[in-house]
Amino acid sequence: MIEKSRDFETLPFVPKKFEVPSPPMSLPIVGPPRTFIDILVPCFGGAEIPALTPSPVESHYKQYAHRMIRIRRRKIKKHWRMKRFRKRRAVYLRVHAEKKQKAEKFFLAKINTILHEGLQFNAEQYVRNVIERAKWKPNEERLPNGRIKLPHWTSLISIEELYGVKQSDYIDKRSCIASPEEWSEILKLKCKYQDTFGKLVKK
Repeated sequence: MIEKSRDFETLPFVPKKFEVPSPPMSLPIVGPPRTFIDILVPCFGGAEIPALTPSPVESHYKQYAHRMIRIRRRKIKKHWRMKRFRKRRAVYLRVHAEKKQKAEKFFLAKINTILHEGLQFNAEQYVRNVIERAKWKPNEERLPNGRIKLPHWTSLISIEELYGVKQSDYIDKRSCIASPEEWSEILKLKCKYQDTFGKLVKK
């Protein structure tokens, strides 16, 4: 009994078969989406229904074509510049080195002149020059800063000589007042103006 229980019955191995669906012979026709009018046309039979097309509306989208051209121009210029730098790298290095060397020579020459002036400085002579400048006082011919005082044009020529008028101290106070003859002419012109244009003025 024990030996019979140990004997297992082996079943035959049968592989599973999976059914693969075969593609259809004709593919479905995909058309544009149907509108609400296309759905309602069969319900009305053969009646003609006017197509309700949307009114043309101006596009509200912003246009950036001009900026694209500008950005492209900027990029291509940068590309050309970097290409030129790579091509002429040795030339640019030499030019920068010469410029730096020239600036260094100028700086050293300036420092040498300052040192030369410092070595030739004489304290005693400097004090004497300061005392002499302190004793100096400005006079009528020179200004306080030491500049020569030049005369003004009014002290060299008068206004009468400048305009060709006889020099006199007389001041006519009645120069702008009309004389009796001129006053009679002014009254005549005033009456003439009143006769011609006074009638048009509403009182």
